[in-house]
Amino acid sequence: PIEDLASYADKYVEIEGYVTSITGSATRYVNILAVSITGATAPEIPEEPELPEEPELPTATETNIAGILAGELGLYKTSGTVIATNAQSFLLKDASGIILVFKGSAWECDLEVGDVITAEGKSSVYSGANQLGKDTVYTVTGEEQVTYPTATELLGADLDEYAALSEFTVEYVKVVGVLNISNNYYNLTVADT
Repeated sequence: PIEDLASYADKYVEIEGYVTSITGSATRYVNILAVSITGATAPEIPEEPELPEEPELPTATETNIAGILAGELGLYKTSGTVIATNAQSFLLKDASGIILVFKGSAWECDLEVGDVITAEGKSSVYSGANQLGKDTVYTVTGEEQVTYPTATELLGADLDEYAALSEFTVEYVKVVGVLNISNNYYNLTVADT
């Protein structure tokens, strides 16, 4: 997770990270899990969606991340590399795709970027994106070097387009703007909106 964000309040910053969800109704927000900072910021952390209770599935379907993203909601087992973390979640990547694993506010992050893990948990949809939920269990099986791709730069108009989407895939992006901090929320005011 990114440390010491308060020191960047009200300053112009550049962040790179992964778009993980789109939230809001009247006002739409593009949530980014930040992995690098020039200045500094962090994405808003979405709240756990309230989902109806699902019956326990006896066995997990073992598949790659693309299989989870394309499949029906259910219990899945997959392996991949942790490419980003924050206080309540992490991103897991394999050769087929990237998925957010939301663990919630009670979770104490014990993963590092580069940890190779096997994960098993229930899938759900939150703000237009499939994810694995709080009940996900994981085992670290190794580690590898993580290299980030070239970020797609998003301007204000691009963020407006993102905010209008009902579905999307996780993408590595760069956004430049002024960091505003209000309690536990970190917002970036971007020009050209």
